[in-house]
Amino acid sequence: MDHGASQDYTEAAQWARRAAELGDADAQFTLGWHCSKGKGVSRDLVEAHKWYSLAAAGGHESADRARTMLERQMTREDILRAQQLVQTWTPAAAGGFGP
Repeated sequence: MDHGASQDYTEAAQWARRAAELGDADAQFTLGWHCSKGKGVSRDLVEAHKWYSLAAAGGHESADRARTMLERQMTREDILRAQQLVQTWTPAAAGGFGP
């Protein structure tokens, strides 16, 4: 196992999360990928669906297709939970990150 690659995924997921929480559609798509694959974060299909949905709403071209493919692996209850998370999501304040 290459621990360096694992650490790179972890750091990439952390940076993606920071930008995703601010509302960046590209970062939301990237974080959805990390969550769907379990790369740098725990695998969580509900979270992945949420981030793909937000990215699609933000205009990311591939997010809707990625979300549809992901749904094939999810239960109806999981999809509904993800949709609820999207409805209650609000972007973080820009000043919330940093030292």
